[in-house]
Amino acid sequence: MAKQESFRFVQLVGPRPRQISPALDFRITPFGRRLLDARESGSGSAVLAVARDFIEETGVDEDRGDREFAALLTQFCDMLADQSPQTLSDYANLVSEVFGRGAQDLLEDRVFDAFRDRVFDRLVSLKLVTDTHFGRLNRYVKLQRAIAILERIAEGDAALNETTSRRLLRSTLELPAEIFPLPADQPDAVEPQPDESADEIAALSQELQDLEIATEEVLTLGAHDLEAFGPTPDLEPGRETATRPRIDDLAAPRELAALLPAPVQNFEPDSRVLLRASSLDALSAPTRRVLATVGITNEPVSLSGTLGQLEGRSTMVAARLARLTEQPDPPQFLRIGTSTIPTNVPAFPAGGSLANPEPPRVPTSVGMIRPTHIGILRKTQQHILRYEAEEIAHVENVVIGETKDRETRRLRRTEDTVTREEETIRDEERDLQTTERTLFQRDAQLTLKEDQKFKLGASVSASYGPVEVSVDTEFSTESSAEAINRTASTFARELLEKTALRISERVRREEIVRTIQEFEETNQHGFENETEEHIAAMFQWLVKVYSAQVYDYGARLFVNVPVPEPQFFLLNTLKKQKGPLADLVEPDPIDFSPSHLRSDNYMKYVRKYQVDGIEPPPPAKRILSKVFRYPESAAPQSEPAPEEMTNSLEMGIPNGYKAVEAYIISQRGRPKHGETTVPGGILSGVTVFIGESYTSFLWDQSGAIKGNYHKALDNETGSIMIGLHARNIQSYVIGIQITLLRTGHAMNEWKLKTYDAIVARYQAMMAEYRERKAELEAQEGIVISGRNPLENRLLERTELTRTALSMITGQNFEEFDAILGFMDGRIDAEEAVPEARYARFFMNCFEWENMTYQFLPYFWGRRSTWKEKLLLQDVDPLHSEFLKCGYADVNLPVRPGFEAALMHWLDTGLIWQGSEPPEITNPRYAPFLDDLRDRRETETEAEEVPVGDPWEIPVYTTLVRIRPGNSLPEWQRDEDTGEFIPVPESD
Repeated sequence: MAKQESFRFVQLVGPRPRQISPALDFRITPFGRRLLDARESGSGSAVLAVARDFIEETGVDEDRGDREFAALLTQFCDMLADQSPQTLSDYANLVSEVFGRGAQDLLEDRVFDAFRDRVFDRLVSLKLVTDTHFGRLNRYVKLQRAIAILERIAEGDAALNETTSRRLLRSTLELPAEIFPLPADQPDAVEPQPDESADEIAALSQELQDLEIATEEVLTLGAHDLEAFGPTPDLEPGRETATRPRIDDLAAPRELAALLPAPVQNFEPDSRVLLRASSLDALSAPTRRVLATVGITNEPVSLSGTLGQLEGRSTMVAARLARLTEQPDPPQFLRIGTSTIPTNVPAFPAGGSLANPEPPRVPTSVGMIRPTHIGILRKTQQHILRYEAEEIAHVENVVIGETKDRETRRLRRTEDTVTREEETIRDEERDLQTTERTLFQRDAQLTLKEDQKFKLGASVSASYGPVEVSVDTEFSTESSAEAINRTASTFARELLEKTALRISERVRREEIVRTIQEFEETNQHGFENETEEHIAAMFQWLVKVYSAQVYDYGARLFVNVPVPEPQFFLLNTLKKQKGPLADLVEPDPIDFSPSHLRSDNYMKYVRKYQVDGIEPPPPAKRILSKVFRYPESAAPQSEPAPEEMTNSLEMGIPNGYKAVEAYIISQRGRPKHGETTVPGGILSGVTVFIGESYTSFLWDQSGAIKGNYHKALDNETGSIMIGLHARNIQSYVIGIQITLLRTGHAMNEWKLKTYDAIVARYQAMMAEYRERKAELEAQEGIVISGRNPLENRLLERTELTRTALSMITGQNFEEFDAILGFMDGRIDAEEAVPEARYARFFMNCFEWENMTYQFLPYFWGRRSTWKEKLLLQDVDPLHSEFLKCGYADVNLPVRPGFEAALMHWLDTGLIWQGSEPPEITNPRYAPFLDDLRDRRETETEAEEVPVGDPWEIPVYTTLVRIRPGNSLPEWQRDEDTGEFIPVPESD
């Protein structure tokens, strides 16, 4: 009858101490000095470069003189394997037989000492350059191992008396600690730079605000701040220029003409109305500084030009600020069936050049994680030994001549209600009691699972079972094999005893399940005593007695990886996906006031709240124009022009503006009589009235009346009167252009109106949101929240794998960029090949499928996240622990056969690319390799190795038997063991 497996577990222990440690001692050679100098620089890349240069200079083949020593050392190793010397003297005799002299004489030979230097140089250089010459490295490892044995023999090491030659030839060679492991490349020290973009954004925002304030202050200037600049007008002798009070009625041209002074001569075309220097000086200091930035000082300048400069600068600053503050679009996702895929993946990578790609590279950094334990797979197996009779279950008394019939009726009724009742003893009678053969194994597994439930967030490997740390093995390797085996046996014994107790308690539990279906069983028992004595039939409970034993089923190298906050990336991703994935999004509340609205930012709020019908802000300057002409058409006139003509109109000024400047131009005018005067002594010309100012145009020597003039106005609002009086004029064309400036009232009115429209739209959006939300809640029904637990397990293991790799490799996957871009996702093959090799190594090096982990509470994480994590909930309890944990304690087994390759990567930061890597590493890792090799050699000799002594486990059953005879059962104490054993039954 075969043994049955009860359960399995992994026991983590430290490596056993090495009996003998062959080492590659550091030798002071020119190459060795160069390595030391490169290592002192703190750069692993510099050490690798020295090794590569050495190989290119000297090659890897032995010199002609070295081949003799190499052949003798190889012969020495072969004879060690064949003859298997047992004592130190046997080793010494073998050295004399091969080399013709003793080990001490050989090592003192200068020629052999120089050969040892060259072996050191080539072995270290080949260890550091792994992309070529794989076979040569194994050869030099074998030669150096033979040299290390010779050194032990010369020293008279007594450990050789207790070590087999096979173990010597298989021992891991220790690298010199002066060189290995290589230091990680340190990035160039860069002084922390201030966030220039943040500083620039703050500066641009302030400048934009200053420009707006300066513009509003300039707009407060008016006609009194303007004056005419340009050539002085030429006046006729005896003529004067005057400004009359406002004339409201131009109906009597002759009387009006009599009151008018003589018109002045035309100004030159370059005459302008400019701001007074005193008005510029009266502006506030911040406004003067802003004007200086756009090139305006205290020199006279036009008001329109000043506003144009400020507006242009504001436009440029606002555009730059918009580019800096532009936020990337959040991830958008599309549902296709039951899958969610991103829809806004950029087609081109950020930065870089497709024409000149960077040379292929993979990370060479090595993290701070190192091998910590050897995990031994333990299996507990059981086999039944016997059955024993225990306490009395029932007594049936039948007196002489008595006949007793007993009928047992059992009824099972199926209903929706389940009633459970627990008692100390279950009282149940059956005609036939049965038990299950696999009962104990199943309950042992269940007990194991319940024990693991107390470790919230713990994961148990299906192949290895739980991980049980026997002793503190992270810093010590001095644990005895007896202590390790005792720990394993104790763990297994305690678990099985709990299981046996669980079964005992279960047979005393009664469960009644009532359903709609009915099942009825009737058993009849009869007793008839035809003897001459009373009969007392005693029924005893039967107990199964199992024999349990722990067996060793192999070892693995384990790496313990502490991972801080493994859910960090997942939580951030979920936060960013929440908005785009939701069908219903609540509008953002309005967090600004009317004063925050400006011409450069109001459209942001308009688009955000989808407001229609918003008018742009009123411009700082507006122009009104009017043209007067006579005759109104070019057709010949049937009647001559009158001696005097007048024309007038009242031009409306838009609300929020004031008139500050007028520009009058006469392009064509001709005297009626060809003379400068008319009867009454009135000069020929045109006088234009604008508000309270007027301007006259006279006939000049060319026979035409033309010219242009800039005139300051009086800040008129609402409307302005324009009039024209022509004397002795056959025809004329007069153009008038009035410059209006915005008042502060106009801008404030626009801000209030725009703000009210935005608020109204926000309120409408909130009403729509609440209405739609109520509809969805009414239609929602039963909603299954959370993910499938299997999907959660995959997500958790993926994040644990990524974060554990970051801790092991000391990198964050920033150098993986083999996709060039474009819509078809073009691949950079030169980058993809080394990246794939790197990824394949780490995914194959560890048994990720057997990774075990335990989530530590939230308070081991950042204190700033405590409040958020404490109340996190999920329908999946294990996933909830993952989301809340502060650390994850991960135990990761190394795949068998990858141990030496992992040690090589830890030593050099380079991926081993050859076949089987040689067992040569630094002294810290060598005990792990030797211990694993010894354990696996033992595994091949025997499939299972027992650990500790077997023990017996009683398991209570539901079976009963009739006790022979009428004597009652008795138990007596065993003096040797102290156990109570049953007294043999009497006949």
